[in-house]
Amino acid sequence: MEEKYACLCCGEKTLPSKAEEAIAYICPVCWWENDVFLKSDDEPSDENHQLTLNQGRANYQKCGISYPELIIWWADNEIKSYSELMLMMSEKSNFFEIHCWEDENEAIELALQYGKLKRTSWHNGKVIFGRVTTEFKNMLASLPATCGDKKTPFFSVFFDNGFSSEHYGTEINYFDTSGLFEEDMAES
Repeated sequence: MEEKYACLCCGEKTLPSKAEEAIAYICPVCWWENDVFLKSDDEPSDENHQLTLNQGRANYQKCGISYPELIIWWADNEIKSYSELMLMMSEKSNFFEIHCWEDENEAIELALQYGKLKRTSWHNGKVIFGRVTTEFKNMLASLPATCGDKKTPFFSVFFDNGFSSEHYGTEINYFDTSGLFEEDMAES
């Protein structure tokens, strides 16, 4: 068996050779492109969208990938399936919010099995907030695609790590959610 070496970003043994020799190797776990020219962990990497290795490590800890915006590219190019993305992002999340239109009774009932109704000013829909549990992740993994292009019965799903699935899974985003969950997290 071929010996593998630890990725400098995620720490997983994925490199085919020592880090200082693995030129331009992209880790299949965290997608950090090994940059042999970095002199410090705080130097911006040309190979990694000007992120420093420390920033890549922090992103990996937060959401499971060194450069979170790649998630959008993954979705657009079908690098990972919708359910794989949802599971990957839920692994690094503690809380979720699901948004459903008010007439989507089945989706609302399903979401309420894993969270509670949140008071909002959205008059045409319901928002369910809850903890990301093993049961919740299992539910996400078992969701069948609905009709047409819909990949989920939920209009929107937001995780506290910045990942969101909107318009029934047809739009994947990553953004700073600090503040979005603070009040609900304090109550939980």
